[in-house]
Amino acid sequence: ARSVSPWIHTLDSEPNKLKFRAHWTPPLAIDPFDRYQEISEFVQDLHRPNPSFQTQRMQPLIDRNPVAFWKSVSLALLLAVIILVGISAFK
Repeated sequence: ARSVSPWIHTLDSEPNKLKFRAHWTPPLAIDPFDRYQEISEFVQDLHRPNPSFQTQRMQPLIDRNPVAFWKSVSLALLLAVIILVGISAFK
């Protein structure tokens, strides 16, 4: 069972007399059973990552939908041109 207390813990004054909320407990309690038992396990996962920890990445927009990618690039370039023309017109 995890015990995460949202209340202020301090040894030098009462919680209601503190000016700043600097002595809060961390919002998450790390489960000791999720930790590595040996440092060698940690080092091995650094050199050869465990597949269960690797997340699948989403394909880039240019691979998923090239038309939408080039439309967004064209829109960004059009906006840049409009801004630059607007800046040069007021000089």
